[in-house]
Amino acid sequence: MSEALLLNTEAVLSFDLGGVKLIEASAGTGKTYTITNLYLRHVLQGTMPPQILVVTFTNAATEELRGRIRLRLFQALQVLRGKDRFDDEFLAHLLSRFKTQPGELQQIQIQRLRHALAIMDQAAISTIHSFCQRMIQDHALPGLQYFENEILVDDSELWQQAIKDWWRRHTYSLNASEWLLLKDAIKDFDSFAKNIIDIRQKSLCSFHPEGLQPLPDLFTEVYSLEPALGELAVQWDGFKQALIEIVKSSKALSRAKNLPYHEDNIDGFFERLDNYFRSQQLLPVADELSYLSVSALHQHSTKTKRGSDSKLEHEFFRAVEAVVNDLQILVTAIRPAALRNAFEDCRKQVLRYKKVNQKLSYEDLINFTRQALQAPAGSRLAAIIRKQYPVAMIDEFQDTDQAQFSIFSNLYFNQTEISLALIGDPKQAIYSFRGGDIFTYMQARQAPLVEHCVLKTNWRSQPGLVNAVNQFFSNRNDPFIYSESINFLAAESADKNRSSVLLIDEKPQPALTLWQIPAGADLKPLNKETASDKLNAAVAAEIVALIKGGESGSVSIDGEPLIAGNIAILVRTSSQGEAMRQALVSRGVGAIAIGRDKVFNSEESAGLSLLLNAAAHPVKRRKLRLALTSQLLNFNHLQMLDISDNEQSWQDWIENFKQLHNTWVSRGFIPMFQQMLQTLKLAEKLANRDQAERRLTNLLHLGELLQQQSLVSSGIDNLLNWFNQQQQNNSSEEAELRLESDHSLVKIITIHKSKGLEFPVVFLPYLWDCYPVTASRNDPVYFHDDDFNATIDLGSAAIGQHYLRADKERLAEDVRLLYVALTRARSKVYLAWGEAGSRGRGGNSTQTALAYLLHSTQTPDQLTVTPAAGIVHA
Repeated sequence: MSEALLLNTEAVLSFDLGGVKLIEASAGTGKTYTITNLYLRHVLQGTMPPQILVVTFTNAATEELRGRIRLRLFQALQVLRGKDRFDDEFLAHLLSRFKTQPGELQQIQIQRLRHALAIMDQAAISTIHSFCQRMIQDHALPGLQYFENEILVDDSELWQQAIKDWWRRHTYSLNASEWLLLKDAIKDFDSFAKNIIDIRQKSLCSFHPEGLQPLPDLFTEVYSLEPALGELAVQWDGFKQALIEIVKSSKALSRAKNLPYHEDNIDGFFERLDNYFRSQQLLPVADELSYLSVSALHQHSTKTKRGSDSKLEHEFFRAVEAVVNDLQILVTAIRPAALRNAFEDCRKQVLRYKKVNQKLSYEDLINFTRQALQAPAGSRLAAIIRKQYPVAMIDEFQDTDQAQFSIFSNLYFNQTEISLALIGDPKQAIYSFRGGDIFTYMQARQAPLVEHCVLKTNWRSQPGLVNAVNQFFSNRNDPFIYSESINFLAAESADKNRSSVLLIDEKPQPALTLWQIPAGADLKPLNKETASDKLNAAVAAEIVALIKGGESGSVSIDGEPLIAGNIAILVRTSSQGEAMRQALVSRGVGAIAIGRDKVFNSEESAGLSLLLNAAAHPVKRRKLRLALTSQLLNFNHLQMLDISDNEQSWQDWIENFKQLHNTWVSRGFIPMFQQMLQTLKLAEKLANRDQAERRLTNLLHLGELLQQQSLVSSGIDNLLNWFNQQQQNNSSEEAELRLESDHSLVKIITIHKSKGLEFPVVFLPYLWDCYPVTASRNDPVYFHDDDFNATIDLGSAAIGQHYLRADKERLAEDVRLLYVALTRARSKVYLAWGEAGSRGRGGNSTQTALAYLLHSTQTPDQLTVTPAAGIVHA
């Protein structure tokens, strides 16, 4: 691996901007600050905002970048004109260089800054999807003339409908045997549908096994075994009594209660088998038959007598073995074949629907742009786009997938007269569940003519915490597992962070406190539930002590008393967050639990839906009753009785909702929503509930989302239908619960949502737990091959090895998740660690990132040969 270029403040000002740069911005090193400085340099060199493509992943990040860049250009203009001075090292270096330039060049650069600021509304700063949409529109990509209208944020509903259509079309034509075979292979339609959706979300995957047979061909091969099954039926008829006697009298067979050979089970077992052979319906095969194969009888014999009973080698048992083995191979192939067939068919159906109805999804925008650049005329199109955008910066590059990377590599790799900066941190790539692909970053890292640069100075955390994190990840040579592309370079702490130390009674506290999970009374590891309860109590008690110390003035950071809002608890799941919140609330500490929940799943969403339905149909008393008893108005049984007994009271409520209806029809959604808040006194009602601010934030957020949709959905019914759909299936980032800014509340947030945020004090109570990839008979496994190609194994002979590869990738992402968690704090981290859970079962602490970093002697290569890392006990 070539030596990386260290980008300190002066280097960012002076290094060559040309070519392709892969800039690794470790946690807290000023990624956005660096982007704004690079942008400023390009402007000073004469490239204007419409020519500088900046791509990031969310609308919110786009607006933040636009504002930060505009501010940076303004600050630079003020400094270079001598109108202002900022406490900024980069601008100070810039001014020093500026003063050494000829006066004419100084005037040119000032004019460039003025012009850039004047046209910043034309700046090409956008999400990847907006960029692709603009390319499709600007360059009239061939074949897309039908796709002109609506952009779908999420096309999951179309896929769900396509899956149901596939199921209906492919099952109605099956005979009884085929239906039962398919049903037995699929097991559960919901999980089958989920598998298809999961496959659809993976970018540019190849499939294993290749060359899957069509379902009709598999059914034909299964039918070819009917003569052999018929022969078994004949043998059963002739040997039945002898076979029953062999099994009942065998001294070798186990008589465990869960086996059909147990005395309580054996008569029913043989009765069902006899009924099967007499039924003349030999497909699908009865489950009981497999227990009479030679291998099954051998497997279910006791260890001490296994192989001692020669009668268990009877010719009937050998014949069963042959048929069951052949049948198992075919039946096992049915589910993968059905999955592949359904996926390909549904993809075509969804695309056909979009074409007819003039719709495009976000995924389509990327794929059509990628395909256009790879087409025969793609090089010409790429040249046009490069001329339009000779400079590009890709933010959060570590979360790019293969399709997105294909676009930028086709545009800028192996080209001259361009500048491409791929900016991100592979150590913070934690979003594989939503399409992020760290292997794409690894591919770029190893590409020729790509210069690797690093930001090393941590501007966030105090020196002790920076040193603690350095020590954590320097404990072994391959902390991030894929060391050929992701290595760890120890960070340096900025001098300005030295005062950000937690003080108790004016004494500096350790930057990292490691809490050991105790063993149980029997000295065995605690189970997960007990360990969680103990840690929740310990965290809550410590936070209470810190807050009380802040109130008394004995606990401080940066000379200020510590308050609840300085504290964050980072968790893996929303359920962990809620358990932690309850532990705090029970001790009188205000806390807000923010996970990956969606606002459409909240109580306020359900309540608002009832209110809006009543406003849409104000004369329907049933809808009005539901509104009054909703989570927002919360009328109890006695209050509803009073209203029911008083007709005038009913009429008053009907009139209230009629007025809301009239406002909605005449003035639109948002005036009606504001009137609803005031007329029904919703804020006052929520103020008397627990988590009042959370609830009000949710309600206002819902109003904002409904207002946005009302601009594109004509009519009340269409808006309510959309609202209902979001409640059933919402995946938009805009729908994620928002974090309040109340400083009196402890923040509880998932680690995934904490990325990009920082907090003075961070608690990490749950990193002793994990969620390994475990082998499943039904679910496909997603992994990457040796060449970084994304692959889905639907059920090949090598699926066991591929599960190990997938769990290696899971462990690597857990290490990155640990890095993100440890680097959120400015002053102090509390980390819980120890062995908990049942050893040897999936998900216990021996398979965590902490176990791998602190205890494991396994190398990364061994992770695909043996089970994941275990704790080494002295």
